[in-house]
Amino acid sequence: MKKESTVESSITPEKLFWENEVKSNHLMCSVLLLFWGLWLTLGLFSVLHIFWLDFKSFMTFFGLTTALIAPAIAISLYYKGEKRWIKTMLTFVFLICVGIFDTYLGYNLKLMLVVPMFVSVRYYSKRLTWSVCIASFIVMFFSCILNTIFGEVDLNMIDVLSEVTLLPNVDPREIILAEGYDEAKLVWSQLQFGFLPEALVLILLTIMCVKIASRSQNLVVQQAQIAAKTAQLETELNLASSIQSGLLPNIFPPFPDRHEFDIFASMKPAKEIGGDFYDFFMIDDNHLALVMADVSGKGVPAALFMMISKALLKTQAQNGHSPAEVLAKVNNQLCENNSAEMFVTVWLGIYEITTGKLVAANAGHEYPAIRRANGEFELFKDKHGFVVAGMENTKYKDYELELHVGDSLFVYTDGLPEATNSNEEQFGYDRMITALNSNPSADMKGLLSTVHTHVDAFVNGANQFDDLTMLAFQRRI
Repeated sequence: MKKESTVESSITPEKLFWENEVKSNHLMCSVLLLFWGLWLTLGLFSVLHIFWLDFKSFMTFFGLTTALIAPAIAISLYYKGEKRWIKTMLTFVFLICVGIFDTYLGYNLKLMLVVPMFVSVRYYSKRLTWSVCIASFIVMFFSCILNTIFGEVDLNMIDVLSEVTLLPNVDPREIILAEGYDEAKLVWSQLQFGFLPEALVLILLTIMCVKIASRSQNLVVQQAQIAAKTAQLETELNLASSIQSGLLPNIFPPFPDRHEFDIFASMKPAKEIGGDFYDFFMIDDNHLALVMADVSGKGVPAALFMMISKALLKTQAQNGHSPAEVLAKVNNQLCENNSAEMFVTVWLGIYEITTGKLVAANAGHEYPAIRRANGEFELFKDKHGFVVAGMENTKYKDYELELHVGDSLFVYTDGLPEATNSNEEQFGYDRMITALNSNPSADMKGLLSTVHTHVDAFVNGANQFDDLTMLAFQRRI
């Protein structure tokens, strides 16, 4: 049996959008801090005379930017970014700061306005992205005009009078600064050859960002839907796992009034529902049935096949048949309508309490291990028959063992010898026998605990792909 980690069933698109918005608010604060750091860097470069900036005007614009950024970040941190209006505040504060920055330096930095637009994509909001685009146009427009009036003019973007072409030896800057030059035309040229191309780029970027935001939004919705389906499926799997575990004997000692024997069994699940199972039950007052089985495959189909197999084995055994007869009858029953072509390996033993005689049959299962009193565990290579549900009318053979007082029997599924460490090395039969013999004085519960300890130390946390199922039996009287 395997079990996987659960996924919160409360995952919804709204919850994912909100968690993303809070993270995006933190990102926007980081962008604002970086922008503020850019101002500090300019001031430092000016102090080091890497380039010159007017200190008075620098402090004016820097102070204005700081007065916008500091409260915005403080408010966001105070509310931990968990208010709906914070994203709008942070985004538009950055837009205004970029406009101030561009007006002050005058080097056509208006395309920095695409930064908040790209950040707005993180909010998965088409509405916010278009709003940022419109606000960017407004900021860019006024920045362009103020930059032309108070700052420097980018001559590469301006169609400076036709005289420039007619008088190639004349510096265009002289024409612009010449007394009587039409400043209105200068502003219009700046808008025509500066603002409009940048605005066109901004529109194209906006369309791209809106498409990204829309696609991201759809992906979040799909993620939430998948998560909800996964949560529902895992809830059902966990319920199936609980039902499956409840079908196995799990109260020990199982027969408190019977002191003739000691029995203990365990199943350590891997990752999901599987097909391993064990069983033991009294056929009558003098006969105890022991079952260890492993269904092919994993998941829900294997679990269903396991429950059917377990019920059929118990029914046929309680009808008084020998182990070989039980396996033959169950084999034919399972072969009917077995369109999935699943099968199960089974070791079945019927123990006679008064005499210690054990009659068993093996249908393609692992070899049992036997320890004689005061001896050590050894593999008992019994006769193997074909797997159950593999082929109709398969015949199986019984064999007999006599268990003396103090003798022990150990049966298991292939999850034990095939337990694998991170080096893809299997636990193997030799290590299994060593583990079984490492604590000879232990009772059956202690014996399985010892084996588990050895396996855990060997795999050292490596993922396992099969269940670890074991059963130990000892004759006491």
